[in-house]
Amino acid sequence: VPRMQRFTNLDKAEVQEADLNQILTDVACLLEPHYKGRADVQLDLHPVPPLVCRPQQLSAVFSNLLGNAVDALNGTSGRVVVRSSTAGSQVVITFSDNGRGLDPHQITSIFDPGFQVKQGRVSSGNWSMFSSRQIIQEHGGDINLESRPGQGTCVSVLLPFDGAGGQIIKPT
Repeated sequence: VPRMQRFTNLDKAEVQEADLNQILTDVACLLEPHYKGRADVQLDLHPVPPLVCRPQQLSAVFSNLLGNAVDALNGTSGRVVVRSSTAGSQVVITFSDNGRGLDPHQITSIFDPGFQVKQGRVSSGNWSMFSSRQIIQEHGGDINLESRPGQGTCVSVLLPFDGAGGQIIKPT
């Protein structure tokens, strides 16, 4: 119940101290029905400082990135590794999959919102990635993507923290 409450309070954008490893664990557990039997999701979580952030927003970003990684496996048995670590004054969260990967032209526009036609139907395209980047940038961070067709994708989320361990939130 607490896990679901933490995840579903997306309307509450309260700034508070949060444990990113706990958020990642919650997201993986809540999405397990989505990937169970389709993907081996491994958590490789290393100690990271607690950050002052908007945890519900970061939950939404991490849920989107994990869901995308699982979907990139194309229904075949594959692996997704979620890692947390620190590098200098940044927390680094990576989502790596061994799925189908992206073509170079897809990578250049992955964060651009738009619409696309699939099977004769108009659907939104890249809105989740656009929103994810916006949330990470509002937290003073950055999001990067590396991919090779047929070899998989790695999405890195970089979030700054100050020397005391708390993150500095940019005013929005």
